[in-house]
Amino acid sequence: MAIRIVLVDDHDVVREGLRAALAQQEEFAFVGEARDARSAYAVIARALPDVVLLDLCLPGVGGPTAVREVTLRAPTARVVVLSMLDGEEIVARALYAGAHGYVIKAQPIAELAGAIREVAAGGQYVTPHVSSNVVGGMLRGMRRRTDDGPLGALSEREREVFDLLVRGFGNGAIAGQLCISAKTVATHRSRVFHKLRVHSIADLVRFAAREALPLG
Repeated sequence: MAIRIVLVDDHDVVREGLRAALAQQEEFAFVGEARDARSAYAVIARALPDVVLLDLCLPGVGGPTAVREVTLRAPTARVVVLSMLDGEEIVARALYAGAHGYVIKAQPIAELAGAIREVAAGGQYVTPHVSSNVVGGMLRGMRRRTDDGPLGALSEREREVFDLLVRGFGNGAIAGQLCISAKTVATHRSRVFHKLRVHSIADLVRFAAREALPLG
């Protein structure tokens, strides 16, 4: 039986190239594609694919949010994230959001095809460009958090910003990590400070240390 695939990427040339390359594999059947998150959600809900190839940075939405929305609309679909980014924390956040695979766009098409097969069969695939052990440790830390803990007042996106701030990331770097604008990061940062009643990054770091938070 063919593996039904929906392809989501905002670059036409990327979608066309991937579709042409992967279509050479007899077991792959493309049942839809989209160039933005809103269109993708509609296509996925209608097509009910086995695998969704999802660009991590779509216009107007962060990668983890897109992953979560896809899994809500098609709970049986398996999500393989496609990205230019290869940091362990980025990979861990995608997996935490519900992705089953993470592939770097620079990888050979044969590796992407293998990732699709692995994920469609119920497994997980993580690009060899990152350390699986490091990613696993971060993922376990993220899963240990509970809503009634010291960060309970923060939204999920605010928690992501919090984690990166206490690691020393600036607004621009956080924007790149989360696929949002620096202005949006600044807004979340202000909300984090307000909700946690701190006034500086130093205060934020002390707060994290005092609460012994398991930062992903």
